[in-house]
Amino acid sequence: MHLIPKSKLYGRPAPMVCDFLREVIGMQVFDTEDLRGWLEVSAEETDAVVTVLLADGYTEHATPRGSVLQYRLTDKGTQLGLGQR
Repeated sequence: MHLIPKSKLYGRPAPMVCDFLREVIGMQVFDTEDLRGWLEVSAEETDAVVTVLLADGYTEHATPRGSVLQYRLTDKGTQLGLGQR
């Protein structure tokens, strides 16, 4: 996927989403609170972004931390985060 700097990805600026994915590479797993804080969006918008990241194969479910759902990047998500689109 080739991203134009001013393009949108899941309703947010594409570079912002890619920057988050790059940050997640070092975190191993993330939850919706991590994503919400990074993108500065509502809970509903965060849930929508997570849903499409899962559906598009950029993330997958990780082992939950208690009742908190967690996610990890797939190889495809790592490539997007590293700019190998």
